[in-house]
Amino acid sequence: MSTKKNRRDRLAGYPHLARHRATIGCTVTTAIFAHMVAHATEESKAQDRTPYWRTLKIGGELNPKYPGGIEAQMTRLEAEGHTVVQRGQRYFVEDFAKKLSGTR
Repeated sequence: MSTKKNRRDRLAGYPHLARHRATIGCTVTTAIFAHMVAHATEESKAQDRTPYWRTLKIGGELNPKYPGGIEAQMTRLEAEGHTVVQRGQRYFVEDFAKKLSGTR
């Protein structure tokens, strides 16, 4: 699992970007590309699919803009053993911080 901030910071740290001395990436641009990957993955018939549903908004919130909306992301995450909780109108992965992927 990862959050937008986690992905943004990881992108900024890639070696080929080091020459630009990047320390952070643009949140908006990262979100746009995550959205593009999610929709391209859904359109693809390939067996090796990018698990975009594991990427969360900051704070562990599910992303309603992913294909199938909250329900589809929640179904996939719960099938992988994650617990999704509702807080008001929004949905979050419980204890997501303990499951974040490492950065480089």
